[in-house]
Amino acid sequence: MNHDTANREQISLMRIAEDLEELVRIREEAISEGDADVQQTVDRLIAEYADKAPQKIDAYAGLIRKLENDRNLCIEESRRLTLRAERMKAFADRLKANMLAVMQRFDIREMSSPTNTFLRRTNGGLQKLDTDMETLPLTFVKAKTVMIPDTSAIREALKQGTSIPGVTLHPRGERVDLE
Repeated sequence: MNHDTANREQISLMRIAEDLEELVRIREEAISEGDADVQQTVDRLIAEYADKAPQKIDAYAGLIRKLENDRNLCIEESRRLTLRAERMKAFADRLKANMLAVMQRFDIREMSSPTNTFLRRTNGGLQKLDTDMETLPLTFVKAKTVMIPDTSAIREALKQGTSIPGVTLHPRGERVDLE
């Protein structure tokens, strides 16, 4: 099944729910007006929808399960390929490290063949600094103050019924679990 099928299933389930809601409204109206014929007809239609609903629910659940399984397969394949790529990179890095060690040992800056050239270069960027805060003069020290909300205290105060300016507690999100 593709995503278009999923959309048709969703529309179909939504349509069943909407139709049932309308039938229940018509049934209640027929009961209040005492129209037994309309009530019987509506009851028959509701029963037909009740027979269709499990099939639609199973089809919808089947599609969700298939998509989730396909997703999990993709995740596993991605992990496998990522691990393979990491191994290849590690091997290439070891080969480069070996070449660098040889070039450093014999103080060679460049090695060439007709099609390839290895160049020994220094890394760019700023050079690494090691600092000792005990002996470093204060003229070379920056103070940094960071203020962050104390969410534990805020949650506790809200639980106690305290209103706190600048705080909004949002409702939890919802999800559907398929069992």
